[in-house]
Amino acid sequence: MTPVNTHSTYFEFLSEFVKFYAVVLDKDKHILGILQTVINRILSENGKRQADPSLTLPRVIINKSWNVIKLICERSEYMSKYNDEIEEMLK
Repeated sequence: MTPVNTHSTYFEFLSEFVKFYAVVLDKDKHILGILQTVINRILSENGKRQADPSLTLPRVIINKSWNVIKLICERSEYMSKYNDEIEEMLK
């Protein structure tokens, strides 16, 4: 849903999901899949914004997506195990 959803509340839900379900998302490295999807969405929206700077929706989605990434990076449950992978994904 992350690649196509345009509702900013979805990203708020995703942030809460990442925050409260760390134990579940830690299994089989699901959090890394979520992170990669959010990164891809930022890149996609940034391309749209560059094509038409007057669009405001891409900016909102980019900001919400960065909030999800920030939350993941602030959680010790994720960073203690996946620091190297997360750093590589964010390069």
